[in-house]
Amino acid sequence: MPRWDSKAFRKNLITELQPLLRGQQGLYKACLARTMATTLEPPAAGSESALFANRLRGTDCGPWIIKPSESLVDLAFLERAAKAAAWTTVATAESEAYARHAVDLPQEDDEFDVGYFWDLYKLLQVYSPVRVFQAVTTQGNGAKLMANLVAYVQRYGAHLSHPVEVELAVVEDVNATSGWVRFVAITGSGGANLVVGQEEVLPP
Repeated sequence: MPRWDSKAFRKNLITELQPLLRGQQGLYKACLARTMATTLEPPAAGSESALFANRLRGTDCGPWIIKPSESLVDLAFLERAAKAAAWTTVATAESEAYARHAVDLPQEDDEFDVGYFWDLYKLLQVYSPVRVFQAVTTQGNGAKLMANLVAYVQRYGAHLSHPVEVELAVVEDVNATSGWVRFVAITGSGGANLVVGQEEVLPP
């Protein structure tokens, strides 16, 4: 299974996001897709590899062939030994680019909206060795959003029975001409054994 390099991911994402954080047009999901394709180790020789994702036409993801359909989440990197074999999940991601969702931690999840936490909930429910969540905000509340995303992963991650590798990225674009990105990695062996890494804030 491809090894995940959190440090390389952060560096690559900052590079991809530079044009958007300087006011240029582009798709945050496409930036995330290219970043993950670059960060993941290449697929095994002779295997079939695919990225299941909508609205990524024209995006270059290297050896990951884009399939224009979703596999439960925004981005799903899958691999299989042959066409008749079952797909193996390599990594998954959700990207919420609408920048004005509420950032308060939901007290109950029986009435989901379509905000940050609904996308994060979906990401946590689908098995994957590596999960990446990218959120965009223009409200100057990135620190609060990150803290609540971490709390949300802790709420659900403690119930996962398999190893957890979650990378959170909050893209702060305050005035559409400059911005920065907050990162937190959460790892663990499943159950309550979750380790929250130190937040890192990087400028473009």
